[in-house]
Amino acid sequence: RDSRNTVRTRCSARWCVPTFSAARPAADSTTIPSKLRIVGTHTRPLTDARPCVPTYLDSLDMSYADIAARFAMHGKPVDIQPLGNGLINDTFAVADSVGGRYVLQRINTAVFQDVDALQENLCKITGHIRRCLEERRVEDIDRRVLTPVPAADGEAYVRAQGEVWRMTRLIPDSVTYEQVTPQMAELTGRAFADFHTMLARPDAPDLKE
Repeated sequence: RDSRNTVRTRCSARWCVPTFSAARPAADSTTIPSKLRIVGTHTRPLTDARPCVPTYLDSLDMSYADIAARFAMHGKPVDIQPLGNGLINDTFAVADSVGGRYVLQRINTAVFQDVDALQENLCKITGHIRRCLEERRVEDIDRRVLTPVPAADGEAYVRAQGEVWRMTRLIPDSVTYEQVTPQMAELTGRAFADFHTMLARPDAPDLKE
């Protein structure tokens, strides 16, 4: 694998979304002090506590639980683990006390400087795609489109100690592929085509650049 330019595709049973990232550089493992159980990879069970690669959050006063609790989850955050290996954003899988599963992500504001526009576009696009799929009477819509989770105060993201966080519902049983096969490339192309077709409709929302 070329460590500088990795193509990843996140797939559910019927929906593929290609993403592009670079491999995360190695770091010494250490145990992060937190009220939560931290594990080192998203393929491990949430209850299996293991060491974790340290992140910038180790130096902050707030814990992962404090950040997650500021979103409108159904229960209290009880487990959190790193998710994926991208370099742009820091991403975590969160489980709450009533069985809900979420994706918590620190937005890299050095890359995404206009967070308001970023989150407004996300909400507009996911809302529009959901309406399009409802019109088609598609089954398993929650597996085909992201569901943003607002902050407890109704905002689209949370600011905490100079950092910006957002949350979506975790699509269960989704898989990340580090290498693209011809079959996967075909599925990805069809997904992109469908995505652009929905956004080309006359009723598609206006987006911010």
